[in-house]
Amino acid sequence: MLAIPAFFALNRLGLVNLWSTLVAGLVIGGIMGAFTEQPQTGWDAFIHAGVADHAVRRICALATIGAISALVFWFVRTEIPVRTT
Repeated sequence: MLAIPAFFALNRLGLVNLWSTLVAGLVIGGIMGAFTEQPQTGWDAFIHAGVADHAVRRICALATIGAISALVFWFVRTEIPVRTT
């Protein structure tokens, strides 16, 4: 739900490239992770990379999934031909 508006906003500003797409995917994935679960010890655990907290690991995992999804979107959008040899 957040990816399409982010793409249109970046496109209107002329900032659509690989890096902006990856950053947007990472941020959107992190936001989705933060909506589903917050660290029990507070956001200080996230800032200090407290990987013992399950919520911090979940936020990082969903941010990574968001970045990977953005990368796949970028490859589909740019239609990179696949070489078959």
